[in-house]
Parts: sequence; structure tokens; C-alpha cells
Amino acid sequence: MLFVTAGCWYQVRQINQLNCGRSTSTKLAFVDSGIAAHQIGADARSLRRPSGQLGGLLEGFVLMEIARQLSWSDEEVELFHYRTRDQVEVDAVLENRRGEVVGIEVKAGLKMLAVPVSALWQTAA
Repeated sequence: MLFVTAGCWYQVRQINQLNCGRSTSTKLAFVDSGIAAHQIGADARSLRRPSGQLGGLLEGFVLMEIARQLSWSDEEVELFHYRTRDQVEVDAVLENRRGEVVGIEVKAGLKMLAVPVSALWQTAA
């Protein structure tokens, strides 16, 4: 999929929401995280700030790497994301043909904080 802004074309990938009987939405991720960083004006200093854009850029990078790996995987697996109306979210959800699900949460912080796993459990419901 191509995205156009200010006369420039960028390749993005559409990631559908895992449909668990809830409303569906899509997430767009830049295929090239370097271009995405340039577009938002990120530099080394701004990425180091706690309020910087590293989290979103890292999430996009991880999603695109997962998508690349799935393109040659022996097992047929689909990539989704998950978010409820209450903003409970799982960054990446992989589901195979047997309905087995793996949730992946991407964190950019130096310290790993306790992450609520309630969203992961909701995807299984």
C-alpha cells in the first residue's frame, strides 16, 4: 500500500485488527522505519528523551520485521494487532491456521515495567 503526503510517496503496510467480535480497525506501519523517523523529524537526541518517538518507531520496525519473517515461514501465520474501545492493546498478534495465538508487546524503555497481560487474555476470549 502506498501513502502520499506533501507530494511524496511512502510504502506502508496495513495491519488488520484481530476480530474477536469487537469493532475492527487497521494500523498503518511504515515499511522503512528510517524514512518514518525522518518524516517525524526524529534524531538521536529526540529518540533518547523519555517522551521521544522511539516507542512508535520501534513498534513499527518490529512489526515490519515480523511481516518479513512471515513471508518465508513454513507455517501459514497471519499478523494482526488488537485494541479495545478502552485502549487495551497488544502490539502484534500472530495467529496460525489452528487458531493458536501469540501476543507480542514492544517496549522501548530501558527498564522493563510490569505489563498488564489482560489484553493478551482478551484476545483468547
